[in-house]
This record gives sequence, C-alpha cells and structure tokens, in this order.
Amino acid sequence: MNIKRLLVAGTVGAGKSTFVRTIDAIGTIDTEEIATDETAALKLTTTVAIDFCRVALPTGTVHVYGAPGQARFQFMWDILIARSHLLLVLVAAHRPAEFDRSRQILNFMQTRSPLVPVIGLTHTDCPDALTAATVLPAIAATPLPIVTVNPLDRTSVLNALAIVIQAGRDRFDSPDNMGLQPTADTVRLTLPEARHPTPHP
Repeated sequence: MNIKRLLVAGTVGAGKSTFVRTIDAIGTIDTEEIATDETAALKLTTTVAIDFCRVALPTGTVHVYGAPGQARFQFMWDILIARSHLLLVLVAAHRPAEFDRSRQILNFMQTRSPLVPVIGLTHTDCPDALTAATVLPAIAATPLPIVTVNPLDRTSVLNALAIVIQAGRDRFDSPDNMGLQPTADTVRLTLPEARHPTPHP
C-alpha cells in the first residue's frame, strides 16, 4: 500500500488544526486543550501533541500530522519530522511579527530532514495580509514552493496537498502524484530567484 506521512507545521494560529480537520473525511484525532499561556491571546484552545487524520487518494493514502506550534513542544517536532515523507509549513500572511518564528520553525525542520518544504500562506483574505513575494524572502533563505491556502476550504486544502505531493515526487524518484492534481485557478506557486552571496575581492 502506498502510504505517505505529511507533517503540517507552523506558528500558533497559522491554521494547522483547521487544515487537518478540513482535509479529513473520516474522523480527526486531536489533542486540543484550553490555552493557558500567551497563546490565549490568539485563540482559546491549542494543540499540545498532534492532530491526525487519514486522507484516501486514488492511488494511496496520506497520513496527516499537525504539529503543535509552541517551542516547548519541539520534542514532538523531532519525532514527527523523522518519520515524515512530506512537509507543509503554514505561515499567517497577516502577522509579520511572527515571520521570525516561522523562519525558526522552517530552519528546525530543514536541519533535521532533506524534505522539500512547501510554504502554505494562510489568512490572505485579511486586509493587512502580505503577498507571497514579501513573505517568502522573510522566512526562507532559498527558493521554496509557496501556495496560498484557505484552511477552512477543502478544495483549497486538497490543492495544497497536491502541491506538497508534487514537491515530494523528486525526493522519492516517483512519477506518482497519488491521483491528486492541483487546480490552476486556486493554486499558485511562487519561486523567487535564488539569492547568491556577493563575492569578496
């Protein structure tokens, strides 16, 4: 059986738990608890271990794991990234103050795994949301695929999943997209030019 494990990471409130619940059609396992720290300023509950669901596709199954966003749960990140085949990092486009934290999470994952991360840009409908061209250089040192995703919309979430699978195909040397195709009118990829260091004389 073709099974891939997708890790959905990101800061608190970026939309990870919502993404997992929306993409699921069977039943989600979550570990939501009442927030008692600074997280409470953003939302009432927070993930303290993982969110989990299974997505059945035409040629395989994706196990989706939502990671907690707080730094104190980094031990969970280590466990999850070690067994993942695919990586999606959600970034809230309307909260530039958290871009540094998003960069730290991305760096954490990249230092522990050779997976190609896909950046999922959320909250793009907010009036103060920044564009992908602004967000990506703020969180990533190298060009990465980035897709706009609405965690509340299943079509948008499935399209994001299609992009993540597409990004992982080279990694596994496989032409299989698991029967999932991105929809051009709802998925956007942005690949900025690579930044090269200025040579010293």
